[in-house]
Amino acid sequence: MIQNGTMVETAIVNMDKELFKKRLLYFFAGMPIISVVNNVLKWSIGELKLRLRTRLTYHLYNDYLRGFTYYKISNLDNRIANPDQLLTADLDKFCDMFADLYSNICKPVLDIFIYVYRLTSTLGYQTPTVMLGYLVVSGVILTHLRRPAGRMTVTEQKLEGEFRYINSRLISNSEEIAFYQGNQREKLTVLAAFNKLTNHLRKFLEFRVAIGVIDNIVAKSILHHGSNVGQASRGNWTSRPGRERDDAVSWVHGAHD
Repeated sequence: MIQNGTMVETAIVNMDKELFKKRLLYFFAGMPIISVVNNVLKWSIGELKLRLRTRLTYHLYNDYLRGFTYYKISNLDNRIANPDQLLTADLDKFCDMFADLYSNICKPVLDIFIYVYRLTSTLGYQTPTVMLGYLVVSGVILTHLRRPAGRMTVTEQKLEGEFRYINSRLISNSEEIAFYQGNQREKLTVLAAFNKLTNHLRKFLEFRVAIGVIDNIVAKSILHHGSNVGQASRGNWTSRPGRERDDAVSWVHGAHD
């Protein structure tokens, strides 16, 4: 589809009406297929998440409700706080992150193989080797910079669990709180926990934005424009006589993607 879109732009630049109609027809014919493929991929990721959550839920509840485990966790052992939070919201978020991790690994790896194959067939092995080396180095650097994200995610889940526990405690002890008129005290406790949570979420958001900016510069912009410069330096525009304008349009199209 990218190549076909490039050919549409080429037809516009060359004012070739027949080529424009032909490529535009191919473009519209391919749109339903692309739409189906994209939505099937989304469905497969959603189905993966649902199946993972189903199996984990059955496994965890088999252990949680075996004998007096549920009673021991709540009353005799304080190592696991807020089991309801772990079995519901945390489990759902874990399945979401696992499904996203699967899609974020498989698709880029496939894209890299296709991209390297195309570059190797046109530019030889030197350019893909340099690009892969750059990807490895930049990946190591970005992984090191993202290291605090794991700790911040754990803290986020801990604060979410505390906030939920305070609300559930308010519901469970509402009669005693009403009898002693402790609503204002409970309000301060709830809002303090919420403010602590929002402050951490704001810091986490700022961290993700900063990492996203660095990632766009290091792993996308530099790599993309570097590949364009590599193609230009190898004389790719003029390697095939009579195709200078087509190659120039293709390069401009790639530079603006």
